Amino acid sequence: MGDAKALLSREIQAAIALRDALRDMGHEDAEFIRDAIEGETNIHELVAAVAAEDALDNAIIDGIGELQLATIDRKERIAARVAYRRELLLKAMEAAGLTKLATPAGTVSVGHSAPKVIVIAEDEIPEQFIKVIRQPDKRAIGDALKAGEFIPGARLSNSEPSIRIRRA
Repeated sequence: MGDAKALLSREIQAAIALRDALRDMGHEDAEFIRDAIEGETNIHELVAAVAAEDALDNAIIDGIGELQLATIDRKERIAARVAYRRELLLKAMEAAGLTKLATPAGTVSVGHSAPKVIVIAEDEIPEQFIKVIRQPDKRAIGDALKAGEFIPGARLSNSEPSIRIRRA
């Protein structure tokens, strides 16, 4: 079915040429043009084939998404195990009075990490240490534009055609 996309591209060109030729001959009836295109091209079959490929690809995307979630869960469980083991190692090293121990798996040593900032009262932090992120509220801007308001620096785009495929 990988060829379906290439064939569909050719059939699109054939359908456009047929449509334009029929219009040049004075046929403006949309139903007549649709029937002629259906009879003279394989566009219906190819649309169905490409839609089937789309369904398969969407199923693969869903499966990959589920696999990603399972992998993330597994990663978090393994990370928790690593953190727990390191806590045990630290307690063991401290209990034994050790700061360094060579093992076949590597040298285990006790060190100190860099101090971390702990914010106790966010509202008391001076402004020079506050990061403000300026970001347009697209939903509010869109609602205002749709209501007919003029918003400097913003406008609504033209509506673009899109494909919807409802699965049976």
